[in-house]
Amino acid sequence: MTIWRLGVLMIGLPMAAKAATVHSLMELARQQVGQSAPHEARLEGEQADHFLRLTHGRGPVNIQTFLIHPINPECSQIRTRVLVQQVPRRDGLTGDFWMDFQISLCRDGNPP
Repeated sequence: MTIWRLGVLMIGLPMAAKAATVHSLMELARQQVGQSAPHEARLEGEQADHFLRLTHGRGPVNIQTFLIHPINPECSQIRTRVLVQQVPRRDGLTGDFWMDFQISLCRDGNPP
């Protein structure tokens, strides 16, 4: 008798039952300025459609923001992750596509 153990490790941010929605990456990034706790939301609208067209994804587009370094009380360096689900791969299966980028941003939306 052979026993197989299969496990899946999922690392993510805890989300409320009803996820927040935003219509631009900058909207969530501005909320992250000065906040140490990560933020997560679902992207909707033109920017979400743009990422879905680029990746040929069929799933939702989620955004996560993390504080890297506070520059001053009004400005911070933020890491933003865009996650598109159900993106076709070359082997015919689907998977998640993600990309990270960093921005320095103040609460008013301008650079420091």
